[in-house]
Amino acid sequence: MECPQCSLKQPAGRNDCVRCGAVFHTLPVISHEISRIDRAGFTSVVIGSSFGLFVALSPIGFFLSPILTIVHELGHAVFGWLFGYPSIPAFDFVYGGGVTINTDRQYGLLLLIYLIFGAVIYKFRKNRSIVTISILLVLLHLLCSFTSLHNLLCVSMGHGFELLFASIFLYRAISGSSLVYKLEQPLYGFVGSYIVFHNVKFAYQLLTSSAFRIEYEEAKGGGHWMDFSRIADDYTGGKLLIVALLFLVSSLLVPLVTFLSYRYHKHLANIFSDVYQA
Repeated sequence: MECPQCSLKQPAGRNDCVRCGAVFHTLPVISHEISRIDRAGFTSVVIGSSFGLFVALSPIGFFLSPILTIVHELGHAVFGWLFGYPSIPAFDFVYGGGVTINTDRQYGLLLLIYLIFGAVIYKFRKNRSIVTISILLVLLHLLCSFTSLHNLLCVSMGHGFELLFASIFLYRAISGSSLVYKLEQPLYGFVGSYIVFHNVKFAYQLLTSSAFRIEYEEAKGGGHWMDFSRIADDYTGGKLLIVALLFLVSSLLVPLVTFLSYRYHKHLANIFSDVYQA
């Protein structure tokens, strides 16, 4: 057999590892099984996706727009705070949709973030894996904070949060985990699939309809205030089609990424466990 902790092959009959000394019966059982979608998960995804597609393609999708607005502006606000800009998500009662109100950058917030990283590094100072990951995250945060990358993230993560929440909802529909009522499972499938279909439709319209692109870029009073217009102006030479194509691909990948996350979630849990215990 192999040691569950260090993977060293053991002589027959041993109860503890010859390398790391781990006592086998005290270690948690590690599963390398591939998770398969059960009947309830499959049914929830099929039913939810059917209704999600219908609503996304019909005018009644308008009534779900407040949900998307909240999630979208929350994404802007979260990343604003992460990079030192106090941010408040809100509905836009002038032009419709939402708006995130940002204040000037507060470097004290950045200092607080680095102090938190420092506390994590100190707490897990004997765990080389966590310390290494934390240092890499600090360096990545520094790179983004003092370059235009943080602006890109703050602008793009409005739509990014929509896809993130879609993935979370679809995962809950597939797994059926932490449900209070069984009705929640197909509802998660409906909301998650609706967000995916809505964004695929939106990206497709940007790619194929010049009238839709003009309407989009003239929203919020014109002046290229919309997220993808800003990204296109700053990073793709004003080519909105490139941004729309990237977003279309990202939206289409959400169901695949969610499925793979569920299929291999036990493997991922083992990896995180190994990192934590290293």
